[in-house]
Amino acid sequence: MRGQALVVGGGPSGLIAARQLALRGVQPLVLEAGSELGGALACTLVNNEPVERFYHHLLPADLQAVQLLRELELIDRLRWLPGNTALWDGRELYPLSGPLDLLRLPLLEPGQRLAALIGMLRARFEPPRQLLDRPLEQWVPLRLGPGAWKCLWRPLLEKRLGKNAGQLPASWLAWRLARRSSGGARLFGRYGVLDQGCDALVQRLAAHIKHLGGELRCAHPVTHICRIPHGWRAEGHWGRAEAESLVLALPPAALAAIKGDLPQRLRNAVASVPTLAAAVALVEAQEPFIGRYWTNSIDPQTLACGVVEHSALVGAARYGGTHLAYVPYYAQPDDRHLALPDEQLAKRLCDDLLRICPARPRITGARLFRQSQAHALRDAAFVRAIPELSRNFDGLVWASDALAWPDDRGLDACVIAAHTAVTALG
Repeated sequence: MRGQALVVGGGPSGLIAARQLALRGVQPLVLEAGSELGGALACTLVNNEPVERFYHHLLPADLQAVQLLRELELIDRLRWLPGNTALWDGRELYPLSGPLDLLRLPLLEPGQRLAALIGMLRARFEPPRQLLDRPLEQWVPLRLGPGAWKCLWRPLLEKRLGKNAGQLPASWLAWRLARRSSGGARLFGRYGVLDQGCDALVQRLAAHIKHLGGELRCAHPVTHICRIPHGWRAEGHWGRAEAESLVLALPPAALAAIKGDLPQRLRNAVASVPTLAAAVALVEAQEPFIGRYWTNSIDPQTLACGVVEHSALVGAARYGGTHLAYVPYYAQPDDRHLALPDEQLAKRLCDDLLRICPARPRITGARLFRQSQAHALRDAAFVRAIPELSRNFDGLVWASDALAWPDDRGLDACVIAAHTAVTALG
């Protein structure tokens, strides 16, 4: 494959796809709507040290992402650090890092704890495709026990995925249970993070693309695409660009908003995919928060679905002694809380943090970051259509982590989506 390609979207999927194209001798032009590259991997600075705006880590099973870091010569910056987890129910914090913690969890009766543990171990071996037509609200009570569904999994899933979480395919949870426990005993309970955060990855990808003859343009939103005799045209307020092929590295909702000659098969598919938006407060303090990396909340009084204490994993010394925690909130894009001004929503999430955190540290700062299209909720019909949606539409391909089923998690899904799209171009 030779010539030129337009890549719409400068997030991780778009940058990875552009690099793959450049390695094949194609000159990519990346058109990013925002003012900077990276999408969900973009960083901010705390005491002059980059930290992700949205929390990120790798799991030992994220083999595609690890291979990408190796190719980019960033593998020496990857640190596998031990992290512990907990559960907040509105009254108490319970350790929940492994099987023994589950067997001690007072929210469940002893028999329910054992049934849940055995069910989780068995669930790891269930092929995800066989669970596409089994909703979570049926499968979890059957596999993990009705008590575990009522007291643990239902409130956890609804906090993260919304009130209709129980209707999603059971493959969503079964795959995660298998993913969390894979990677070998040496790395069990460890999370991978990059020195200098994901900013190092974004900058290295951009440098590779430029070195290989590609071009990167920010503040170039694409609103219209058009099929032309020898390829595709992308248009926006900035003007137009043309190339032989077109890679749309966009989430479903953004793809649906594109006007023009988007293949009807793609347009129909993405129009029916619900999408969650996210607001994440990055909170600073001079003392530790909870002392655990990941705390899930099933407290009905909190908007936040939990607390991700970044400095409990990497240490506060990296940020000049400042302790950092992410407080995430996921909801439908038209949710009334997401309509709040940044300052008000950040304060509400900080209040949630202090409610969960027994130490109640003095907060010294908080920044709110929003993602209008954070997570696509894929149903069985969409999953079955993925092979068709991943094909080459006369030189146009879609590169979205929504297509990386059963994966849909972070960098690994983006690598899979980018490789699939570039391969489809031939």
